[in-house]
Order: sequence, then structure tokens, then C-alpha cells
Amino acid sequence: MKNILQIENLSISFRTDEGTFNMIKDLSYSVGEGEIVGIVGESGCGKTISSLCTMGLLPSNAIVENGHVILNEEEDLLTYNDNKMSHIRGKKVSMIFQEPMKALDPVFTIGNQMEETVRRHNKGVKKAEARARCLEMLKKVEIANPEHVLKCYPHELSGGMKQRIIIAMALICEPMLLIADEPTSALDVTIQAQVMEMIQDLIEKQGTSLILITHDLGLVATSCDDVAVVYAGEIIEYGSKEEIYDHPSHPYTIGLFGAIPNLESDVRRLANIEGLPPDPSNLPTGCSFAPRCPYATEECRTKTPKSEQIAEKHYCSCYIGRQKRGAV
Repeated sequence: MKNILQIENLSISFRTDEGTFNMIKDLSYSVGEGEIVGIVGESGCGKTISSLCTMGLLPSNAIVENGHVILNEEEDLLTYNDNKMSHIRGKKVSMIFQEPMKALDPVFTIGNQMEETVRRHNKGVKKAEARARCLEMLKKVEIANPEHVLKCYPHELSGGMKQRIIIAMALICEPMLLIADEPTSALDVTIQAQVMEMIQDLIEKQGTSLILITHDLGLVATSCDDVAVVYAGEIIEYGSKEEIYDHPSHPYTIGLFGAIPNLESDVRRLANIEGLPPDPSNLPTGCSFAPRCPYATEECRTKTPKSEQIAEKHYCSCYIGRQKRGAV
């Protein structure tokens, strides 16, 4: 299978008033053609940062220490300047941002913003043709009365409408890769499944690969092919959905699954992972999860575990997890 995106040993640091600290450490994963990869983990673990790096949208205080972000097995996006990246964003790689109101410009109509996207990436397209494409795309995301919506400003629309518009804008130029950052978190629970089903249907028709960043393990179970579990800026477990869900091996992954409600169990309180994620400016020695891990040994606290293959499509960065499954 051809890799649409390949992130290799990506490390990102941030400059602050208190000093420089490492947020992403040797992150590596790939997304195949037509594949959906889920990235899960607690808030602040670095799930979104690598995707912003792929889009060339890191904040000004970010420093890419090392690594490669290779698109379509030929372009290293880390070598591109902002002008060159502006031709990649929206055309080859698009992103659905978590907060649709912040992703839309409040002083321009929806029509102006969508038409600009089409005309910027398709030279020679006339305004009338761009508008026709926008109307067609709004119909695909099931927006009623698209003619009226194109004349509206963002503040005149509901959160669900704005999210559908963001999805339409992200897919209107048929990118090869779509990054969806919590695409349903701003929506009412009654339409979350409907919107996710719509995204999957659209990317399948366009042949687009998808990176799904989410806290929702149920959504990952129904949507993704592969899963990356991120903790403190590192992928601590990676594999096929079947391997990760049927054989979770890292204690952190096991803890995440333990916190999922089970309708067959009558319990007063859900299981939880004790403690808090580490401060990126003061990471512990050894395994970053060791201070919260009930199985941590002296080796865990002093020596950082490396990712090793423990099954055909299953990698784990944990001494205990390797012993449990047996490294391949």
C-alpha cells in the first residue's frame, strides 16, 4: 500500500518564558492510501501538534528539532516555506479544526470564503463556476437551502451548520489527506454519528485518507483501520484497530479502555487512571507514564522503553507490555 503521509522521528519543542521544553518526541507513523488512522490520548498529550506541523501551522514559538513529514512518498513538507505550503493546504492536505467558529472569518460570507478556496487552488476557474462547486458541495454535506447559506455570515449559523461548512471547505478541492481534529465534539450527540458517517462517505468517494484525532474510543472502533495511542508527546502503542482493542498491552491503553462505560456492568463509578499527565517542562526520567503506572519497576523509572513489535501489526513502548505479549 502506498503511503500518503509518513511522519518519521518528528520532535518539536516550544520556547516559553520559563525556557524551552520538548512537546513531541521521535513521533513516527504512516497513513496509507484510503486508510483511516485514529490518534487518541488525553488532552495536552500532543495529538494535534503533529497535525499542525503537517499543515505548516505551528505557532511561532515552536521549533522542529528533527524529523520528516513526507507527503505522497516524495515531498518533505518540513523543507517547504509558508508560500509553498499555501499551495499544499486545502489542495493536497486539508484539516477540519475543532472549533468551527474560529476557523471561519467572521467578516466574510460563507460564499466568499468557499469560493476563495476553490479559485485559489484551481487557476482559471470563474466566479460562477466556483459558486456552482460550492453549492454542489453544500448539498453533499446535507445543508438545506445552500443558496441562502452562501449569503450568510458565520454568526448567523448554528454550530452544526458551521461544522458542516468546514467539512465542505476541507473536501471541496478533493485533497489526498484529510486531518479531522475532534470533528464532532462541537455537535449535539444526536447528530455526531450522522456527521461522522457523512465524512466517511465523502472521503471514500474521493479516495481521501483520514487522520482522526479524538477522545472518543467508540468512534475510533467504528471508523479507523489503525490506532496510535499518544502519551506525553510519544506514541506509546500503535497497531491495527483489532490488535489495539482486542489485545491492549500498554498500561495506559488498558487504563483508557477501562474508563469506557460498560452497559452490562452495574458499577457506581467508572475506573480511572490515577494521577495527572506530566508537565512537558519537567518530564520524569525513564518511562513518562511510570509515575502513574501500577506496574512500574525500577527499570521503568530509570530507562526509557523503545517501541518494539509485539505482534504482526502491533507496536508497544513498555517493558511490561512486551513481556505480556512477547516481542516478535
